[in-house]
Amino acid sequence: MHNRLQGEITAYVNSNPNADPNALYTVWAGANDLLFGSSPNPSQSAANVTSAVGTLIGIGAKNILVDNLPDMGALPWSAQQDAYYPGYSDLETALTKAFNLDLSKDLSQLRLANPGVNLNLQDIYTEFNNTLDIYKNSGGALNPNNCITNAPSYDYSTISYVNGCTADTSIQDKYFFWDDVHPTAPVHAIVAQDAINLLEVP
Repeated sequence: MHNRLQGEITAYVNSNPNADPNALYTVWAGANDLLFGSSPNPSQSAANVTSAVGTLIGIGAKNILVDNLPDMGALPWSAQQDAYYPGYSDLETALTKAFNLDLSKDLSQLRLANPGVNLNLQDIYTEFNNTLDIYKNSGGALNPNNCITNAPSYDYSTISYVNGCTADTSIQDKYFFWDDVHPTAPVHAIVAQDAINLLEVP
């Protein structure tokens, strides 16, 4: 398992050895480990995220938002894999839950060790499932499926529309997933608004 996140953090620290204490730093990682890693290890992946956060704290970051992972087993990609590897979706859901639990525990310890840091954990898992349920139970007004298919190549030079989706952005915005793994802009907007609510000072 390659810890690309720590590499990115190291590159940032090399360019910015002193963090702006008034800035907000967001860390969201781990999904690729669980989906495409040869030997997924949720505990190690959670530790990688926590280590990256610790590095930011070490250079003076005071306001940090960490996101846990959405249900990897609920992605269109996972449903597709079930046809070849029965039980794949259930495994991805279990890996996600293990990662999120370990991440929560690790960040709790980091928070106790750094009382002067505003360290927030956004519960993407719950938001994701609640929003997906809305799409599934909308009576057809919203589509819980993906608009295009291209994972895992992520080559957007040729787009293949699926599940009744078209190039019309007003139609695309009614879908939960853009491709096999990524949510659409409206779903990201929901996540962003929840982050604002979480960070908002009363």
